[in-house]
Amino acid sequence: TRHQPYWIEHLENDQTLVRRGMALEAGFKSALAIPIINEGVIVCAIYLFSFVEKTRNEHAEKMIQTFGSLIGTELQKRKRELELDTFFKISPD
Repeated sequence: TRHQPYWIEHLENDQTLVRRGMALEAGFKSALAIPIINEGVIVCAIYLFSFVEKTRNEHAEKMIQTFGSLIGTELQKRKRELELDTFFKISPD
C-alpha cells in the first residue's frame, strides 16, 4: 500500500524516482523510500540510497514502517510544542 516502505531494487529499471538520472550518475544501484506518517497521513519521506543492489527485506520492512510512524509522531509532537510556545509568547499574562 501507499503507506509501506517503497523498495527500488534496481534503479536503472525503475521509472518512478524523479531524480533517477542523478542517482544513477552518482553510482547508486538501489533505494528505499520510508514514508513518515502521522495520523494516517504521509507528511514526508526519507530516501536512502545504496551503492549495491539491495533486495526487499520483509523482516526489515516492519521495523522501517515502525520507524516512519515514530518519526511522524515526534514531528507532530514538536509542531504542537511550537504552536503552544508561540501562543504563550504572544498572549498577554
